[in-house]
Amino acid sequence: MRHRENRVAELSPVSAKAGSRPWHSFLKGVLRKSHSLDLVSRATARDRVEILLYHGFCPGSIPDPRFPGLMPIQQFEDHIRTWMRYLPPMSLHQLLEPGARGVGITFDDGYANNFELAFPVLEKYQIPATVFLTTGFLDQSTPMWGRWLEFLVATAPARDSIFEWRDSQIPLSLTTPVRRREAVSGLNRRLRLLAIDEIHEFLGALEQHLQVRYCWDEVPSLLRPLAWDEVRTMRRSGLITFGCHTVSHPVLSRCTPEVQTFEIVESKRRVEQELGEECKTFAYPYGKHSDYTEATSQIARGAGFDLVLTAKSGSTRPSTCDPYELPRWGADLGVNELSFLIAGGPKFFGDLKEQGWR
Repeated sequence: MRHRENRVAELSPVSAKAGSRPWHSFLKGVLRKSHSLDLVSRATARDRVEILLYHGFCPGSIPDPRFPGLMPIQQFEDHIRTWMRYLPPMSLHQLLEPGARGVGITFDDGYANNFELAFPVLEKYQIPATVFLTTGFLDQSTPMWGRWLEFLVATAPARDSIFEWRDSQIPLSLTTPVRRREAVSGLNRRLRLLAIDEIHEFLGALEQHLQVRYCWDEVPSLLRPLAWDEVRTMRRSGLITFGCHTVSHPVLSRCTPEVQTFEIVESKRRVEQELGEECKTFAYPYGKHSDYTEATSQIARGAGFDLVLTAKSGSTRPSTCDPYELPRWGADLGVNELSFLIAGGPKFFGDLKEQGWR
């Protein structure tokens, strides 16, 4: 089991970091260390909120090479201390009140490390947060397909082969760790173009081809899903609320309206069933503009959500925002980038540019 855990881990995707030219990062560091960002924050504070998107965490202060897609929990705590200097923490619904200014924390997917590692930090600083749950993942009935793919490729025997699926012949080389990562990357791009039922059909066929089956008991501990008892413990704290993130984490724009409706409505039903309260928030899987449609938005509205979150970057103005298409900043950022962002740097320097400053 240990060797399988290591092989799954080394294929875990690295979170995309916000691009920044080196000299941009240097200047942001100068602004932070000179306390200029404190002035920027005061100048931009009115009617401005920022929502941050996190996923999973690993122990310690440096990335775990086995789990490169997980944020070190010390970095998360550093984030909190950084942005609390500029804006106060608030719940999602508080952020949308008139005149609000603050930061909202969100987590997608529902990893157990949100409970084991992030929750104690949130309690320490009394930070409210919202966790968006992929309910099939928590129920251990439907793996998130990206993790399913990684597991199969990581645990399959080392060999070269041709995988036949429908009318396609797909070369697979799994002879080295590099080849396995390349296989995951190539197959992931292919599967992102399919509807979720086709993805599950593909992965079922791949299991037969590789003679490996997805096994919940062999999922690495830091990648396992939350248990519903852990969800209820966090909810009882009064700090953590829970939203829906579909049943199986599909690209909703690739699904029929019927499948989209099931994914959204059924995940809402399960969260409400387990928590005994109405679920009012939803986050699109993947969350970029191409990952959902106007029909998806209408289904979410019809399901009874009052806040829907994307993964599109941007600040939010409570007075003008669309509560069914709220942007979030990807939170895999260094201190300089995060400080500049939360202090309102993009808005402040953007306004200066519009006024003719260079």
